[in-house]
Amino acid sequence: MIRCLSFLSALAVTLLLALSPVLAAASTRRHGTVHVRHQAIHRPARKGAGRPCKRQEARKAHARAKRAFSCRAHKRAVKHRRAIGHKRVGPVRHSRPATASRDCPGANLTPKAENVESVVVATLCLVNDERTRFGVPALIEDTRLASAATGHSRDMDARHYFEHESPGGQTLLMRVQASGFIPNGRVGYTLGENIAWGTLWLSTPHSIVKAWMSSPGHRANILNRSYRYTGIGVGTDLPHSMSEGQAGGMYTQDFGTIIGH
Repeated sequence: MIRCLSFLSALAVTLLLALSPVLAAASTRRHGTVHVRHQAIHRPARKGAGRPCKRQEARKAHARAKRAFSCRAHKRAVKHRRAIGHKRVGPVRHSRPATASRDCPGANLTPKAENVESVVVATLCLVNDERTRFGVPALIEDTRLASAATGHSRDMDARHYFEHESPGGQTLLMRVQASGFIPNGRVGYTLGENIAWGTLWLSTPHSIVKAWMSSPGHRANILNRSYRYTGIGVGTDLPHSMSEGQAGGMYTQDFGTIIGH
């Protein structure tokens, strides 16, 4: 009887040791993960670059004077309303509920080679909805920025890193310059970049944009009124050192505006 119990105990220990890697892997697969980083660059236009003609300057001066007059008139009206006992009307807040994932087709897709275009479209849809919520104009997709963003996502996948600067020293500015988005050395520019990677359900456009909006720096890039153009690139071959074999995606969103062009 004692021998039988010893044999069964030994067998149970052996089976537990044999199954432990499988159980650990199963446990890992149940938990998605997401990581984010951001960057922003600004350089004003050089003196004389993109100088408007005198007629344009006159129109701008007239517009400024008109706004100043309108502001003074508004202040007088507010002062008058207070004097006669009217309640001051508060500012209109440009916000509304966030768009549901169903309103941006593909928002709940886990990135794969066959659906990466839909993932990119959904990500831009969700980002522009966040801008619209706060009264900021929607971003315009730019193929040059998209090329820079896609190249960076794929490079991070291929060379197993998660940074704005590649192991070879290539920066956001260098990538955008190589894309042709910055036309010459005289103009100014404002550039930004959000990157993220996630696995399982935390790699969907909905989860990535939610993570960005939960981070002050990424949120500032998304809601920055000075940005007019954007490009998004998604890689689908996450390094095993990050994903541990789970499905997921590497996201890069580049933002840009040219000044004085």
